[in-house]
Amino acid sequence: MEKECIELDSYQITAYFWVNTIRNKVKEIFGYGVSEKLEEDFFSIFSELDEIGWRNLYLSLEKRIYDDVNSYVLKGKDCDIDMFSQDTDCKGHKHLNKELSLIMGKRVPDICLADNDSKDTVIYTSSNSVYVWYKSSDVRKLNNKYESTFILTGDMAKLYFYNLVLATFVSIKDIDKDFNQFNIFKDVFCEKYACENDISTKQVLCVFNETMDLLLEREIVSLYQSTYFLGYNALDLVGIDDYLEKGREFAKCVLGKYDFCRKKEIIC
Repeated sequence: MEKECIELDSYQITAYFWVNTIRNKVKEIFGYGVSEKLEEDFFSIFSELDEIGWRNLYLSLEKRIYDDVNSYVLKGKDCDIDMFSQDTDCKGHKHLNKELSLIMGKRVPDICLADNDSKDTVIYTSSNSVYVWYKSSDVRKLNNKYESTFILTGDMAKLYFYNLVLATFVSIKDIDKDFNQFNIFKDVFCEKYACENDISTKQVLCVFNETMDLLLEREIVSLYQSTYFLGYNALDLVGIDDYLEKGREFAKCVLGKYDFCRKKEIIC
């Protein structure tokens, strides 16, 4: 199934670039640990954000980048690109840090935002285009079409569904760590959700498949034939506390169906 794409303007592209850059840095620090006190402080600020928090950060940055670009005065430097810019390297994004500090209500420390195994980049923004200079290679114009995500759309219905699926996986692991039958999970979850919300199972299955694509992409869930494996961490679970009670209810239904199949020696 072809994924839905959204067309962004230059301010949105730049805001989305920085949100993804910051989010990737948080994941990297979580995985490899902090190398300095500044990284620890940076992590403590942004690791608390759930999907709604990341979307709010995106929306706030979009407004500020709009103002930055439209108030930018040409510096008259002898360079090929003279547009509002910020660098991922230390001291190269002071303006961004100042804006992030205002948005977050905390002083955001200055750290390198590039991945440890990547060169730094500079992002240039005008009112109608965005370019990125990859210091390891060349300058490229960024595309204006992006896959639909909650950060870009704010679709609360899809976010609820995503969190409920994840909460159900987590609850099943808590109740029965050996259960891993994906087809039973999918069938029972979709049937129960459809029944509770008075919609067709076919409609639910479409959203479920989209959700699974995202969970697989984030490596929270992996599949081998009809068996699933979980690989989530604490960052992946930020924001699902309010869904755990409902997730446990769904989990019990899934496990109930599994027990029934085993007792009746039915292959589901």
